[in-house]
Amino acid sequence: MTTKIHAACVDEISRVGLTLSPGQEADCSYFAELYAGLSRIHVLKAAVPDKGYDSNAIRGQLALDRIQPVIPPKSNRKEQISYD
Repeated sequence: MTTKIHAACVDEISRVGLTLSPGQEADCSYFAELYAGLSRIHVLKAAVPDKGYDSNAIRGQLALDRIQPVIPPKSNRKEQISYD
């Protein structure tokens, strides 16, 4: 039995969202909750989650809000996406 901590931060010192999940659940299922909790006063130019958040839905949501996704692609992704 494990637990994951999901945190949303706007910089190196400001945490703005935090949630816990069971270790066996997919990280990407917690993105919406964390993203909805971000204040709109924080203007984000890029989002840098780990590859557990690599999904077309998350990339699409970020694109709608004009936020550059900097997400490493999962190794099993059919269409590899470059990132920097």
